[in-house]
Amino acid sequence: MHVVRVDNLKPGDVLGRSLYNDRRDLVLAAGYRFDRTLIRMLRDRKYTYVYVWDGVADDLSSHDVISEALTIAAKKSVGDALGRSAPTTR
Repeated sequence: MHVVRVDNLKPGDVLGRSLYNDRRDLVLAAGYRFDRTLIRMLRDRKYTYVYVWDGVADDLSSHDVISEALTIAAKKSVGDALGRSAPTTR
């Protein structure tokens, strides 16, 4: 799995990590295969990058020191403190 800018996504790429909005609602579950419509939607919603499966060691899971949910909550808290919406894990 590796990080790909949304501008570089191609139809057929597979989402490696789930996407959440700033309210921590699931936007798109890991494993979804991208198509042109979805890529356009991510651009329109200002997502900048996502994790995609790359065919190399996809059966191994990465273990983050800080959970994805905690990271999202922290970004939201910082955004709230600064008076703007913080980006979610993407």
